[in-house]
Amino acid sequence: MSDVKTGSETVTERVTERITEQPGPSINSGGTVAPARFADLDAANQEIARLRAENAGRRVDNRDLQQQIDALRAQVPSADVQRQIDDLQGQLRRYQAAGEAGVSPELLAANERLANATTADEMRAAQEQIARLMADGIARDATTLHNPAPPSEPSQPPSLEEQTATAMQQGNMREVERLNAEKLIQLSPGG
Repeated sequence: MSDVKTGSETVTERVTERITEQPGPSINSGGTVAPARFADLDAANQEIARLRAENAGRRVDNRDLQQQIDALRAQVPSADVQRQIDDLQGQLRRYQAAGEAGVSPELLAANERLANATTADEMRAAQEQIARLMADGIARDATTLHNPAPPSEPSQPPSLEEQTATAMQQGNMREVERLNAEKLIQLSPGG
């Protein structure tokens, strides 16, 4: 060690000796491999440069992997968003089933208000709305049962005159002739 005075301060320097052992790993007393010592500084600097380059390559790979992970996370919704999607899909299925069953959306909403009510007043209001909607629904169903819609197709086949007119409109003269022959058979005294 040597002491160097700079102004009012004393700085202590430590100078180490250069080790001149051969490079390569050695086994210490614990049985583990000790790091290699280098005979010259150039070989050590080359090894350091190689390790730094290797480390930089790994950092680049890690950054690329992190970018891929972030991109995948952006594609996959978070747990909260996934929960919201699941809730909305459940509501959609419920409304579709209600439509198929003939339950009005208003009645479905009133039932939800009743299920989520926390006070007696909220429950009474929801019950009254459900009762009103049920009465309206029953009255609507009763009028549709007593006055059914007419069938889309007539229950009796068209007459020979109607069939002939249709065939003439379509330009099917063979059908017109066949229908006229059928009319003559019906008009004949034996027919």
